[in-house]
Amino acid sequence: MRKLLPAISSLLFFSIYSARAQKATLKGRITDAENKEPVPFANVALKGSASGASSNMDGFFEIKAEAGSYTLVATAIGYQTFEQKVTLKAGEVQTLNIALSKGAVQLEMFVKTEGKFEKKIEDLTVSLEVIKPNIIENKNVTSADQALQQTPGLVIVDNEPQLRGGSGYSFGAGSRVMLLVDDLPLLSGDAGRPSWGFIPVENIEQIEVVKGASSVLYGSAALNGVINIRTAFPKDKPLTKVTLFGGFMELPKKYRWYSNYGRLFHSEMPITAGMNFLHTQKLGKNKNIDLTLGGNFLWESGPQGGPLVRDSAGQIIGSQKEFNAYDRRGRINFNFRHRIQKIEGLAWGINGNFLLGRSVSGLIWEDYGPNLFRFLDGAATRTLQTIISVDPFLTYQGKKGTSHSLRTRYFYVNNNNTGNRANASTVFFAEYQTRIAFPKIKDFYIIPGIMTSYTLGKAQLYAGKPPLPPAGYNQVQEDRIRTSALNSAAYVQLEAKLWKRLTLVGGGRLEYFQVGKYDTYTIRDTTGQKPSFGYDTSFVSSDIQPVFRFGATFKAAEETYVRVSYGQGFRFPTIAERFIVANIGPATIYPNPNITSERSWSAEFGIKQGFKAGQFLGYLDVAGFWQQFKNAVEFIAAQWGALTDPVFGFGFRSVNIGPTRVAGVDVSLLGQGKLSKTVGINYLVGYTFMDPVSLDPDYVFAVIKNDSLSNKSTSINRGIDNDSRNGKLLKYRFQHLVRADVEVTWKGLMAGMSARYNSFMRNIDNVFLNFEQLGVIQGLTASRNDSRKGFLVMDARLGYTLAKRHRVSLICNNIANNIYFLRPMNIERPRHWLLQYQVTF
Repeated sequence: MRKLLPAISSLLFFSIYSARAQKATLKGRITDAENKEPVPFANVALKGSASGASSNMDGFFEIKAEAGSYTLVATAIGYQTFEQKVTLKAGEVQTLNIALSKGAVQLEMFVKTEGKFEKKIEDLTVSLEVIKPNIIENKNVTSADQALQQTPGLVIVDNEPQLRGGSGYSFGAGSRVMLLVDDLPLLSGDAGRPSWGFIPVENIEQIEVVKGASSVLYGSAALNGVINIRTAFPKDKPLTKVTLFGGFMELPKKYRWYSNYGRLFHSEMPITAGMNFLHTQKLGKNKNIDLTLGGNFLWESGPQGGPLVRDSAGQIIGSQKEFNAYDRRGRINFNFRHRIQKIEGLAWGINGNFLLGRSVSGLIWEDYGPNLFRFLDGAATRTLQTIISVDPFLTYQGKKGTSHSLRTRYFYVNNNNTGNRANASTVFFAEYQTRIAFPKIKDFYIIPGIMTSYTLGKAQLYAGKPPLPPAGYNQVQEDRIRTSALNSAAYVQLEAKLWKRLTLVGGGRLEYFQVGKYDTYTIRDTTGQKPSFGYDTSFVSSDIQPVFRFGATFKAAEETYVRVSYGQGFRFPTIAERFIVANIGPATIYPNPNITSERSWSAEFGIKQGFKAGQFLGYLDVAGFWQQFKNAVEFIAAQWGALTDPVFGFGFRSVNIGPTRVAGVDVSLLGQGKLSKTVGINYLVGYTFMDPVSLDPDYVFAVIKNDSLSNKSTSINRGIDNDSRNGKLLKYRFQHLVRADVEVTWKGLMAGMSARYNSFMRNIDNVFLNFEQLGVIQGLTASRNDSRKGFLVMDARLGYTLAKRHRVSLICNNIANNIYFLRPMNIERPRHWLLQYQVTF
């Protein structure tokens, strides 16, 4: 017994130790209590222990903890906190499935653009607007810019997004607002121009618009803000949706170029027809493969007719029908994601999008009379467009909140334009980003990342002035025009939430740019006496700049949030701004290779008040903003060319105009509610006041050497509105914007109304008056006099859903058939009727 006693004691000790060391396992799935869909990235913790986890993309979680009794707490953005008592035994595997209910005042509003990871909208330190998919579907949006028209503070002019007056008209080059689709940039590599028709509008989850400098996370083009379009992942149940639509545009009788008798219907009248389709599904035995297929096909004849043809006496003898406006395009896209079962949280995938289109568009009307809806001769362009994007990616979501993301993109844009305006660019983009969480420090994250982008371009648009042939040679032929741009950056952002009331955000970015243009010429002696030889020219410019930001949000009371933010911005001019050579009707666009980077800083103070009044939920947001620019870049009209050039050298050019400032106030109201048990309502209303001014209107940014305009840089900068604010007001801006969208639902019936008000554009370039006096253009003064009070455009929609699968809608845009324009001498669309049918499987 004495010999057995030590052995028995040891066995007993190790048995007790083993039982203590053997932990319990708690696992389960977190779902939405209403629609039963999984809730990814929810936080699950056991009070009184250090054990916790996050649910994966399918809602599953697993926690290992010591045996004992605990209170389990589950939280997720947009949901009420879930708590339940649990008792765990050593070695036990216990399953607990959790159904989370929607938050009382959250409106399901969680966004990711400010910090690239989802957070509650009230925790943001910047102004951000959200466009929900109901507006996109119910308005029969065929291009994403049509949905964005309802965003408070945003105007889209000739495809250019302008936020809070941060930029004016720029001929589509050098956007100051970054456009993203699922966090990847969608601006052309050479011009920085959005391609709105390329965005998969049939599969948009929501659109997030950040206002103010956002260069720290998103780079140079985010000088004034970011538009991030988020697409939806498949749900547990497969979804197939097909939308068919058709309609026509109704020109006012006196402007109907397609009929001499004022008839509404005519073989050349503007018509619209098309379809969208979408299929989403989870595949595989464990439903770990996500597949989305979508597409859009559009056949539209635009409201503008081709330029008139006149004989030698000036009499009209016909029109250039080949330049009647139209837009015909087809787009197919796919999203594929494979979630690796053996490594929880790891996923890889590839997205692709392909577009082919033909279109005719124009920049200047024929006149402000009967030919208002005709293009001026030389101002219309026919385009064959090809766009391709292929986006491989790899992501990892750790159980403790740390994540990794590697996203890449191949982006090809080819605009085969008439009039020697063809351009093509290929962008290779890659970005690695990680989010580092600290389990022992709750709500503290570090988000570092690196990115690089390389652009190759070729274009007739960028043809330079050839060198003079040397003695004995008499011909110079340009063989090849190549452009390139390199952009690399490293950044870091820190986020922390203290005492459950204070959210702090800060970060910095170091960004490098280099742009180059390389021309190859062949110099010949056409007499054959001397051999031909090649001649190369090159131009390279670069810049490097750090930018910083910080912000804070404080929960001052229940659903009352006060925020303050400061951010720096930096934008390197695009290839197009430096090297473009093109014609707009009779005028010329001149290059400016020596244009320099523009820099800015912006500050904002805002209050967001959440409210619940009966069955109404919403947010009221009020913000004051101030953005100041150094070396601001504007698209300026002046006498840049020689007197022997068209219209005596008057044309356009991108130039640095010195210091500027935009200050103002932004107010928005967003919410939803019930007027009765069966009547629901959604609303988005906003007002923006902007004061965009030059801080030095007499700043000499150019000296024109032609005798007719020698040293007239002051009048060039001041523009047409010299008496306004002592000539300080910046050109091509609206000072007051109002946006509103209201939609009411009752059983299967839907009715909605949208309204947009833009105040009078007080200041434009002086040169337009010169053009009018010379007879080059017509109707400038008369059209401006008619728009002194600004313009209001209203849209309406009515729909009915039958058996939850079939929906028929009638949409009317510009119901009053107003004549209006967002920039001088370019008429916007007349009344547009659309009938839509949608079936869902």
